[in-house]
Amino acid sequence: MLPNKTVYYNLLQIHGIGGNSATRILAKLGISKYTLVSDLLPSSLDQLNHVLANLRNLTQSVSNTSKSSFSPIESNLDTLYHSHLVRLYRIKSYRGIRLSLGLPVRGQRTRSNANSAKALRPLISSLIS
Repeated sequence: MLPNKTVYYNLLQIHGIGGNSATRILAKLGISKYTLVSDLLPSSLDQLNHVLANLRNLTQSVSNTSKSSFSPIESNLDTLYHSHLVRLYRIKSYRGIRLSLGLPVRGQRTRSNANSAKALRPLISSLIS
């Protein structure tokens, strides 16, 4: 964490934690959004590290999501995203086939556009295989 930045800003830098999640974490710990990391007491910093460690270890099934629970973060989020892509490919859905071919998925035209989808072709095909 950057010591000269606010705790809120540092939480936003973690992949998978957005504004609402960061606000809920800070409210749970009783820390202001505008508190600098350098101003935190060691005990509150330990509490924050403990909460973040619990979030990293959190495993959620896709069907068991609720509004009060947090989404997976960092590598858990990447693993979940990858498993969704593989699932779409394995069930041979339209989206999965289009992803494997490196074409646009949501109905965009391909005659004159789709340059970004074509640029992502090697990345998506390496994830699926």
